[in-house]
Amino acid sequence: MRAGQANVECAFDRMARFAISVLVRISARLWLGLCALFLAGPARSATAAPDSRALLSAALAADDLTRATLTQRLGDTAVLAALAQHEDVMSRLAAVRCAPYMREPERALPALAELAAGRDPELAPAAARRLRPIAQQLALRAQAAEDERGGEALLAVQRALLELAAAPGVLAEVRSCAGQAAFLLEQAAGVRTAP
Repeated sequence: MRAGQANVECAFDRMARFAISVLVRISARLWLGLCALFLAGPARSATAAPDSRALLSAALAADDLTRATLTQRLGDTAVLAALAQHEDVMSRLAAVRCAPYMREPERALPALAELAAGRDPELAPAAARRLRPIAQQLALRAQAAEDERGGEALLAVQRALLELAAAPGVLAEVRSCAGQAAFLLEQAAGVRTAP
């Protein structure tokens, strides 16, 4: 019985030593990795700004929560710049999809209204779909009396959207979204216009 017990204790001792050596190796690698990340991290982040084109391309196929996060990281200026450029349609489409998540989404309304009035089969409906949530945000802010900026600018965009909603050669989806957004902007601006 003693010989069997000694074998079990020896086997247990070997397993314990093996487990401890594995843990020591893993923890040493983790420490080295963390030290390398700590030392290399600040130097890399201080020199490299977020690449707006890469972030916008990531936002293209992302869900709404990810788009909101990427938009906050990009900033309103980068989204507006992507909306204004004409070279890269995919970046422009991603910026359209990010527009409702801007800190000041009303700044994107003129560009979105212009894109919704365009003939691009992807950009026009996407821009029209983003007009309504932005207008709804502005109407809710106006009702809560927390925002009173841009009344005249909102009316100018609202008039353009009313014209777009009445235009005969425009897609039905675009006309519907433009009409809904115009109604909400009218509420946000606090003025009623004659039909």
